[in-house]
Amino acid sequence: MITKKLKYFLFAILMLIGISDVSATTNDNIVDFSKKGSINITLSEVEDDLKVSGANITIYKVADAISKDSNLNFVYCDGLEEYESNFNDGIITDEMLKIINEKELVNFNKTTNELGIVEFKNLNLGLYLVIQKNQVEGFSSIDPFLVYIPK
Repeated sequence: MITKKLKYFLFAILMLIGISDVSATTNDNIVDFSKKGSINITLSEVEDDLKVSGANITIYKVADAISKDSNLNFVYCDGLEEYESNFNDGIITDEMLKIINEKELVNFNKTTNELGIVEFKNLNLGLYLVIQKNQVEGFSSIDPFLVYIPK
């Protein structure tokens, strides 16, 4: 049996980070930090629309969202400050991944269901790193990527 190199489709580019009613206040355009967000990911093979079930997905909170001078800013977790420019550029290096694995960062872990869907709900605002922890047979793994809440 020939195995094709399969690509993942992140549903609507993650379905994008369905933000649960995150809104700005009318006075100074500061984000409402009392609101929560969610990250919804659908993994499927593009050509044949095969759903990828059994993918173990972990999200790590790498920065907290704060308001500074009426702007949304992120304060990076201890030990990650030196990588701020990498995070802003969306670059995830092996060195960063090693440090993230060594830190006791807030993280959540779930497995995609039979439809290839995983959903993380009720998340505080911040910057999250998404990593696939296993490889599902017959499919390639997704590369780590960043998600901002609010988006």
